[in-house]
Amino acid sequence: MKKILKTNKLIINFVFKATLYLIVVFAIHLAVLAIFKKPLFEHQIILAYGVNYLLAILIFTTMLFFSKKANNYLGYIFMYGSLFKFTIFFIFFYPNYNKTSGDSKQEFLTFFIPYTLSLIIEIKSLIFLLNSSEKKD
Repeated sequence: MKKILKTNKLIINFVFKATLYLIVVFAIHLAVLAIFKKPLFEHQIILAYGVNYLLAILIFTTMLFFSKKANNYLGYIFMYGSLFKFTIFFIFFYPNYNKTSGDSKQEFLTFFIPYTLSLIIEIKSLIFLLNSSEKKD
């Protein structure tokens, strides 16, 4: 029972951090777009933030599950998660970005700002999981 509560606490903590950071960065992203008089909700910006958010939660939950069973594979799970994110990008985002003749820099930033932020959050969480597992040993 204690392990389930600890696992739930870790997931809730991760979701809270990911939500907070991504909302703040999303607001800053929109503010910068507004300052430069760029369209705010083009290039699938909401979808880009949402997909990266959900995939970060999925990857973290998977790493948390495997941290209890096979701690040695966490790095691989993290790398496969990153590969999965890129696959999602190339399947769902890239074709739409490639169709439009718009601002390719803005399209790039629209996906890779939330991607990078969620990646940083995942890395910090992976480090925490690895450090906490070392303390058990």
